[in-house]
Amino acid sequence: SVCRELLAFTSANGRFGRDERRSAYDLTKGLVMAHSFIMRRHLKGRSDISAKRRDDFMRLVLGKNYNDTPESSTCTTTSPSTLLTCISMGISRRLPSLDFQESTLLQGHIAEITLKLGTC
Repeated sequence: SVCRELLAFTSANGRFGRDERRSAYDLTKGLVMAHSFIMRRHLKGRSDISAKRRDDFMRLVLGKNYNDTPESSTCTTTSPSTLLTCISMGISRRLPSLDFQESTLLQGHIAEITLKLGTC
């Protein structure tokens, strides 16, 4: 639902530029990567993802300048909450043309996923 809404919101011609639409695709890929990690590794009790995959994910959802941010040097472990928080930050930073209601809806869905994972 988050992926579908994210792509639907940013498909409006004239309202979102090429860069923002590209960011929406990157964020969608990041959501798929997070889903894969949660389903294939985290819920099965397996270890953390590799540093390279983590950095690829962060660059994908936070943008090309990820290595220049304070987050790049402090993130050493990966949990579902970390991944979903980064996606939430990516939505806020990379999609400034989203209106308040759209952004709130997406953030609410991400919070709901985090809450449900906490009960697993």
